[in-house]
Amino acid sequence: MEAGNSKKFIDLLKEKGFFEVTEAYTTTFHTVWKDTKGRIIDLHIFKFNEQGYIVFEGEAYPPDVFSGIGKVSDKVVRCINAENQVLFHLGYEHDENDVHDVKLLCERFDIPVPNEYR
Repeated sequence: MEAGNSKKFIDLLKEKGFFEVTEAYTTTFHTVWKDTKGRIIDLHIFKFNEQGYIVFEGEAYPPDVFSGIGKVSDKVVRCINAENQVLFHLGYEHDENDVHDVKLLCERFDIPVPNEYR
């Protein structure tokens, strides 16, 4: 979520019954929201720098990170492409949700499963 839209988005989450849940990895720019239906939103707030790179918690990522296309309800949205989703799941202690997500991404988009997820 681009920082300029984050307050409006968080207000909408609250309006829709979501509440913030503090996790071990919660930061000012990375929060988790849940609702009573069990839905979870893992929210990352970023900014764009002058070169168009995405800056999240001090790290800059190339603009093509958001070259994926997804759907929320009937609305088509830009999102992180599958290859980068898998890369972003590397280099930290993952849990069963991460394993589930990475394996589904790899299967669906024909991406080799990284060694740490085998």
